[in-house]
Amino acid sequence: MTCDKSGSGSQARYCEIREQSAAAVGVLNVDAGRNGGATVKGWSRNEILVRARVEGWADSDADARVMGSQVYVDTSGGHVQAHGPESADNKGWSVSFEIFVPQATSLTVKTVNGGINVSDIRGSLRVDATNGGTNLKRLAGDVT
Repeated sequence: MTCDKSGSGSQARYCEIREQSAAAVGVLNVDAGRNGGATVKGWSRNEILVRARVEGWADSDADARVMGSQVYVDTSGGHVQAHGPESADNKGWSVSFEIFVPQATSLTVKTVNGGINVSDIRGSLRVDATNGGTNLKRLAGDVT
């Protein structure tokens, strides 16, 4: 996961990568929100690692940084999601996730304007991508 600060038009961009660990859960719900994507990979560890690429954009570098700094990534209670300020007046934010989970984790993954990639999972999987593609590899279990 990397930051690419290039954007469209003359808007200033801010980007940072955040990382946090969480206890393993049997069922994980991922909501990438508006304008975010999600990649979930199964691994052999008994913990969850969440990497979040937080991006902000605005008319100035300072305002773009403020937008990004006001985004909170929540990994509690079997949920991974981001919360942030209202997007208006040419200002906005997005969060894309790269998440590593135990292979036997069941997942629900939802995106709007972003893609979903899931690999190496042996559990129930529900994906819902609105205006984004899906890429599913090496899965075992009920997939919808």
